[in-house]
Amino acid sequence: MIGIMKTPSFPSVDKFAKERFKIFISPWRNKQNAERFINYSIEHDSGHIEGLLLTTWCGSGELSRCILHSKPPKWKHTAEIADTIRFVFENE
Repeated sequence: MIGIMKTPSFPSVDKFAKERFKIFISPWRNKQNAERFINYSIEHDSGHIEGLLLTTWCGSGELSRCILHSKPPKWKHTAEIADTIRFVFENE
């Protein structure tokens, strides 16, 4: 489990688990929310989480340059997304 933050409720995780759907959890952009969502999903998993799918909603080239080479981004949220992706992979 990532970090030690108190996790809020994420009803979609509970609903999908109750219905026995196989799911990929998909946190996005904000590191604190991603951490809370991942922790909640792990705590409430009934064996239905298949993996993690990271969404970006920004250009992959810009994001890659920001992550790999610390290039300043053009879009205001790219740096935040890059930080969240680093956090997720460093705390798997």
